[in-house]
Amino acid sequence: MTFDPQVDLIFSHFIPRYEATGVDPNDLRKLMRSIGRWEDWCRLWSDEAARHEKLAEEAAAQDRAVTAADAYVRAAIYYHYGKHLFAEHPAEFRAAHDAMLRCYSTGATKLANPVERIEFPFRGVAMPGWPVRRSPLSCPASMPARRSSMLGLRPLSNAGWRHSHSTGRGREKPRFTCPRLMNGAPFLAL
Repeated sequence: MTFDPQVDLIFSHFIPRYEATGVDPNDLRKLMRSIGRWEDWCRLWSDEAARHEKLAEEAAAQDRAVTAADAYVRAAIYYHYGKHLFAEHPAEFRAAHDAMLRCYSTGATKLANPVERIEFPFRGVAMPGWPVRRSPLSCPASMPARRSSMLGLRPLSNAGWRHSHSTGRGREKPRFTCPRLMNGAPFLAL
């Protein structure tokens, strides 16, 4: 582990989540050894994400569509975790967020069960969703949240997802407001 208490705390709480959503365990161990200070968090996750994005571009250039799509989605996951809880550095947060969207929209649209970006209105705001294009019965879901807009990306690219129900995830641009229902609970549309 590292010596920065904030880095240690985040890794200790989120290792299962990282691995469950598609962070390669070898990459995770490397990041755990290399991130010694909180200030390095986003940059080092983004460096690792950029490596996967480069692998995706190389695979796409060789017409290896499945490999490219999976690598783009993995890069999006890494960019997401780089910006995760890193809002006090807005320039780095925004760069990682934009890269996450770029990789996700490139990779997720080319998976075995591709997703497509749609928008639907809600209280005067266009809410983006990413439903899987499987059948006319597919239903988009939007799950906006303040801290995590891309939670659960990895299941979109693994074999288990290919047989499950369709779902999409919400917000694209970090808006630090979340629509609320009358009782104050966050909006959830399924």
